[in-house]
Amino acid sequence: MNGKIWAVTGTLGGGKTTFGAEVGLIHQRGGGWMFTNVAFFADRVRDWMASCGVRFDPSRLVMLTGELSEFHKQVFRGTPEQPVLVLIDEASLDFNARDYRDTSRDLLAFVNFVRKLDIHLVFITQRFEDLDKQFRARVAELFVCRNMKALKIWGLIPCPLPFYFRVRFDNTRGNGRPVKLDSEVVFRSWAWGLFDSNALTGKGHEQFLAMQTAHASPLEKIERPAKSSASPLWPYLLAAFSAVLFSSL
Repeated sequence: MNGKIWAVTGTLGGGKTTFGAEVGLIHQRGGGWMFTNVAFFADRVRDWMASCGVRFDPSRLVMLTGELSEFHKQVFRGTPEQPVLVLIDEASLDFNARDYRDTSRDLLAFVNFVRKLDIHLVFITQRFEDLDKQFRARVAELFVCRNMKALKIWGLIPCPLPFYFRVRFDNTRGNGRPVKLDSEVVFRSWAWGLFDSNALTGKGHEQFLAMQTAHASPLEKIERPAKSSASPLWPYLLAAFSAVLFSSL
């Protein structure tokens, strides 16, 4: 009984899907099965596996299809020695906190039984609060990812180094607030390029696949009109001096 539930959160570009990809690929490198909606590049994963000295088995990388609200019908159970990994990106689109009443009893039962089914279930979402509260209550560990490029030193100076923070929290204490366990700094992930970070995933993404693209280009150059003579500065200085003078009376 080695199943568990994680949640990975972070802002746009925070590296949360990258972290999920790392977890999934390390799991596969060890011989495990992964069921996911993350769009991995199978040929690049194969080459990466070869660089690690193992042969890639594409049958163990299974793309979830159809409605993710029924993803539990597509996955296998694992074993205590090698749990199955289920990695769901943009989970709050399919399992949103506002729609918790729509969660089927079958899916809720599956989530309850992941430990006994030896399934490692990972939800990736921008905000933990957006995830179905019935799932949040069952999350054992919460990971918060942040791209430090968005950090400004003293609120003014952009962070000069392109690195990421990952903070791990224990979500099982029962006191209403996750407890920080540890953190790490990542300068460059080895998983970059092994999955399509631009792929649209989650409920409702199909409507945006055919969305028209606006292609920008430089505007036509024209001759600038002649500038009129600049207004004299002294009227503005006189007005400012008068305002200061009368305000002091």
